[in-house]
Amino acid sequence: MSVLGRIRPLEPVRAVRAVPASGGPTLAAIDLLELADDLPYPSFSGYVELVEQQPSGQAQPEPVAPPQQVEGPHLAYAVQWSLLSGLALAGYVMFARQEAQQRRARQPQPQSTSPGDDGSAAAAPGSPTAASSMIDS
Repeated sequence: MSVLGRIRPLEPVRAVRAVPASGGPTLAAIDLLELADDLPYPSFSGYVELVEQQPSGQAQPEPVAPPQQVEGPHLAYAVQWSLLSGLALAGYVMFARQEAQQRRARQPQPQSTSPGDDGSAAAAPGSPTAASSMIDS
């Protein structure tokens, strides 16, 4: 048997915790330096990354092909969100105009302070109403 590989240093052990699995508990990480103290033979503080093996041994798993890149529903979602943002903006403008109209309606209307002979407001000098009243007299 011939094995070709790369020697790699051990990766740091972060949090060793049990990860539940369907077949029972498994470990997320193994502290090989701690495990080496319990082995009856010497060990190396690293591992070998397999590159090639002769004979090839058992059937090795083959990499899965990358997923096909398609647009899918993304374009429809983009259109939906664009329409929703436009609708929200239009609704904001509509409600702001409605609020402004209601505020104007609640404000007291200015009243005339100088009534004319017939109880109507007196016309300002030079206005068309004042000119027509001068012609009538």
